[in-house]
Amino acid sequence: MLIEKKGAPQTFLILGTPGFARSDPDFAAAAVAFQILGGGQASRLFRHLREEKGYTYGMGARPEARKLGGTGVVGGSVKADQTGVALKALLGELDDIRERPVTAEELRTAKEGIILGLPSEFATSGAIAGKLAEAVVYGLPDDYWPRYADAVSRVTAEDVRRAARAWLDTSRITAVMVGDAAVVRPQLAGLPLAPAEERAAQASR
Repeated sequence: MLIEKKGAPQTFLILGTPGFARSDPDFAAAAVAFQILGGGQASRLFRHLREEKGYTYGMGARPEARKLGGTGVVGGSVKADQTGVALKALLGELDDIRERPVTAEELRTAKEGIILGLPSEFATSGAIAGKLAEAVVYGLPDDYWPRYADAVSRVTAEDVRRAARAWLDTSRITAVMVGDAAVVRPQLAGLPLAPAEERAAQASR
């Protein structure tokens, strides 16, 4: 879907793929996969699309898991006149993490980032309550959080590839773009996406 924002210097794009429930045993592997893909300055999207190509000022990826299902989310803003090449490069990154093993360095950095970030998620009483509520709402076992760091540490490159194949199914992508349709539309030709439905932006109230 392409939503018109005439004159926009950037195109905001978001790609979604079907995911799985929060209680899925592969969630830790998915978390590592998304960390490698778009979880910060060490991620592939940051290094390849921002630093090497200069297509974007920021691009991220995360697994959005809920009680009964979820979504793999990848998105950010790209330069309007480079929307097509940026989207092609982004789809290439999704295919790459699905088909080829990640490097040992990527795996180590991603797992450390997740594990070392865990204490900050329990830094206040409110944060602790939120984590306990998450376990209850999503049907996680009582010892889920004490065991989570260990689960992440055991994730292998093959686990990452398996999770990426499940969470980042490029044949089932839904893409939404907000930008200048006259600029963006011609750039979408030849990309492995269905023809974009175009909509006018809703007037602000």
